[in-house]
Amino acid sequence: MAKDDYYVIVYQILAYLYRKLKDGEQVDPEFLMHDSPILRINEPYWSYIIENMLKQEFVEGIVMQRAFG
Repeated sequence: MAKDDYYVIVYQILAYLYRKLKDGEQVDPEFLMHDSPILRINEPYWSYIIENMLKQEFVEGIVMQRAFG
């Protein structure tokens, strides 16, 4: 993806969640992972995006856990 793709990735995640909500379907968590066919980003960048989406209240119901190793 491009260097400044933060908002593109946020849009892709929100568009996917919106489509699932509108269609009354369950969200597939694998589709939202950093290495999914749509996102394909590194894990630290993915964590940064998800954390910011939570802070900005774009999404809810996600629990972030810090782990060592």
